[in-house]
Amino acid sequence: MPFVQGATIAPLGRHKPCGGPRNLPNNRRRPSGYIQAWGISLVLAKLIAAGDGESARWQALLTKLPPYPVSANGELAEWPDGRLDPGHRHHSQLYPCYQSFDPLFETDAALRKAAQASVRAKIAGSDGGGEQSSFGRVQCGVAAAYLGMAEEAYGRLQVMAVQHSMTPSLITSHEPNGDIFNTDGNGGIPQIANTLLLISRPGQIDLLPALPKDWPSGKVTGLRARRNFTVDIEWKEGKVTSYHVTSPEPSKVKVSVNGEVKTVTAEKP
Repeated sequence: MPFVQGATIAPLGRHKPCGGPRNLPNNRRRPSGYIQAWGISLVLAKLIAAGDGESARWQALLTKLPPYPVSANGELAEWPDGRLDPGHRHHSQLYPCYQSFDPLFETDAALRKAAQASVRAKIAGSDGGGEQSSFGRVQCGVAAAYLGMAEEAYGRLQVMAVQHSMTPSLITSHEPNGDIFNTDGNGGIPQIANTLLLISRPGQIDLLPALPKDWPSGKVTGLRARRNFTVDIEWKEGKVTSYHVTSPEPSKVKVSVNGEVKTVTAEKP
């Protein structure tokens, strides 16, 4: 936490998140500073809730962070001027939907709709002749699953399989049929599948949040959820028929199952 506190002084003291080659994908002028701000905003919110003695300072910084940019077309914007580059492999504007999982995208209907529109534009751009990197497709797939877009997320799994993003060695390539050693897909493909079946945040676990139609019935064991929970799920015709939540120590957690939120006690395995 001291690192975060110190890191906010310079960039947020000027009310502008930091930039530089490592924070600007492809060394260009993409608004990845927004990503820095979004991630920091979540940390600041937690600091405020924790009451660390400097809540007023964190509250002041939080109010100065920029909002998520939405284009005139209703898409979550990728560039400062509101543009979206559908055919480019980067998905930096969807960072809060594939990495930080900002809960605002679960409660703000307009923002969620904008992110969904951005996902659809990126899919169309990639499949329509744009860049087809494994990491871009993974980011798009995870974001789609988080946003409840089951078929779009499942489609990213299908297109990587059909277009040969995986080599005979089972290592994914950067581009389909490429020769660049790249493990982005190896870690990302399971993450898309996991996110289709389970989404978790501190205190709550959602079961089958975005189940694709090609998986009407099934069983999965050993999915990991935040706060060190392990979850097993079995379902039939799109509905959970049984589930089991365990943790190293007995702990209560809310579980969303078949449209109903229940409080359960996770048992030791």
